Amino acid sequence: MKHALLIFPFLCAPLAWATGVVPLTSCTPAAATSCTLTGTPTIDSVLISYNYRSNSATAPGTPTLTGHTWTVIKSTTGSVNALKISWSFSQGNETTCGTSTNATQSYCEVYKGDWKYSGSVGPIGANTSGTTGTSGAISYPTFTLSNPLSTSWVICAAGSVSGSVDTAPSGMTLRSGTTITNIAFSDTNGNVSTWPTTAGPTPGAAWATACFEFVGSPSYVAGISSNLVDEMAFGESAEATSTPFTFTYNVPSSLARNFLHVAFQWSYATTAPTVSNIYCNADSSHATWTFTLATSLLDTSNTTDNFDYYMANAPAGCKLITIVASSAWTSMEGEWQEWTGILTSSPVESTASLSNAANGPPNYFYGGSFSPSTLTSGDLILTHCSAAPQSIFTDTGGVLFYTSNGVTLMDVDGFFAVASTAFIWNTTTAPSVYSGFAPSNTTMDCTAIAVKTGSGGTAPSGVRIVNNRGASVGEIATTVLENTTFNTGDALVVGVFACISASCSQYTAISDLQADSWTAEKPTNVAGGVPQWGITCNAAAGTNTITLTGTSASINTQFMIAEVAGLNTSGCIDTGAGVQTAAISSGSTGPFINAPDITPSTASGIVFDGAVTGTGQGTTVTSPTGAIYACPQYSGQTDGSKMCLGNWFAYLMNTSTSAQNWTWTNTANTTYGASAFALEAPSGSATGNPGVWVIVP
Repeated sequence: MKHALLIFPFLCAPLAWATGVVPLTSCTPAAATSCTLTGTPTIDSVLISYNYRSNSATAPGTPTLTGHTWTVIKSTTGSVNALKISWSFSQGNETTCGTSTNATQSYCEVYKGDWKYSGSVGPIGANTSGTTGTSGAISYPTFTLSNPLSTSWVICAAGSVSGSVDTAPSGMTLRSGTTITNIAFSDTNGNVSTWPTTAGPTPGAAWATACFEFVGSPSYVAGISSNLVDEMAFGESAEATSTPFTFTYNVPSSLARNFLHVAFQWSYATTAPTVSNIYCNADSSHATWTFTLATSLLDTSNTTDNFDYYMANAPAGCKLITIVASSAWTSMEGEWQEWTGILTSSPVESTASLSNAANGPPNYFYGGSFSPSTLTSGDLILTHCSAAPQSIFTDTGGVLFYTSNGVTLMDVDGFFAVASTAFIWNTTTAPSVYSGFAPSNTTMDCTAIAVKTGSGGTAPSGVRIVNNRGASVGEIATTVLENTTFNTGDALVVGVFACISASCSQYTAISDLQADSWTAEKPTNVAGGVPQWGITCNAAAGTNTITLTGTSASINTQFMIAEVAGLNTSGCIDTGAGVQTAAISSGSTGPFINAPDITPSTASGIVFDGAVTGTGQGTTVTSPTGAIYACPQYSGQTDGSKMCLGNWFAYLMNTSTSAQNWTWTNTANTTYGASAFALEAPSGSATGNPGVWVIVP
């Protein structure tokens, strides 16, 4: 069921990303109509199918593969032979690149790149070339590349009726190998701005060639050079029956002169809610903090509305955000962001909104297009997209969101079908901002805002949460969590919150695609249900998936992923404190004490504490001093609420090695299991910025 997750990426330096094109996997060339891939593609990759036909002037068939739309890149037909190259977006589960009728040789290469943001044509440039011959040396002819940023590769294919062509042309790398000698598939293995006519080998028989451009990085800067101070995201389902109602949540102590951004969507049964107030701390009259409406997308056709607010040059000290809505809602998903490096006066360049079905091939969504005249090179572009109706998604399935290299995935929630991104645009060409992938015929409501980067604002320092991801799933034994790791050397923390029962899932293995080294912290007790953790102290940067394998299926399991900067990369786990656990049966609704106790052995670090309960919701954490209770509070919240789902989460930036007695309040009698652990900064590190982040599992 539902989590609320809070994400706090990145502070002072540009993000480190790999850019451009990456060959991901391929197949063993087959003297047949299809070949088998040697590895599984990722969902954000592109399949390039090459099919050759000997002794016929008719091209082989366009590949067919269930669930895929193939686009022909180039078909070159000679007097006695022909070839065809086609492409399709990967859905992350292919074992072949389809079947091409009448092909005599087949090959497939899978590439990953920044293509999703290159426009409606996808990753393929507008121009191609190809030629045929009956004898002599084969020729890979020239063509003009369409990408002005010189971030494209050139890919070429060749085939002959007989004889060998399996040698890469000058300036290229052979991908297809020498298993079948009369075909070749090669690429430049790097960015190029031009492609001249290039000779190949002499097969001594009729031949055909084709070349095309694979667009790499489109018109944006890799990574976010403007600094995200903190972000949080939150969500709920089947709640808020009171009218009006208030929704409050803890956020970082906002720093002076920064840019604040709130984007969210409401789903409702009949009457669309409106925002009557957004304020900070107890300032319900907006005396010190005012939000300005940036974009409002009201889509009465699907009972889901999107809102987008911002405030420039914000005052410091905001610690509690309250949203007041006019009427009841059935679900809500939103996010808070604080940015530094944004102009403090009139920073909003332009806004866009869109309600659409899938508008990119296939099943991709974007948050509208900006007019070139309303953008300035260097603008920070923020998108927020949500699916409607949300009923098409379930705890155990639904939508998968992602971004490509250079574009930061700010929030992703497969259950609530919400995704948001952020990136820097470095030209005045209008972007079509793709934000996600979902089933066919799903409607997405999206907003986008472009703001001017520049001097201004304040960035935090010290130990801090850089970002957080969360997920809620039911009745599965293996969970794959999506994540973006922003900085090499940061720590990643995974929390597993199952039910309070001995039969609840206890994970048995944790790993990720980055091959990070994980430490399992798996406290147990007789009641079961104690939160478990996985920690890596020196993670690799980039897009990532983390896999947890459990011993049994458990409904209502929640997961969180936090990235923490400023810790000791050689050993961030405070072994002197250890992991403390408690399982206490309470006979009253009074505070739960010693839940648990923990004493950090070093200062200037961070302590995580979590609890799973039989009955919720919790209301606050009262000890230790300075601890932040991270579950939002709102009108009508009950034990069945999906926000936190009876699981509690809190943190403390510990400035000393004093003993901590974690004390919680709760609204009902319950049994709970709690666990806490400490992470430490390098020796001599200054104390981090207290309250610089918030997460809610």
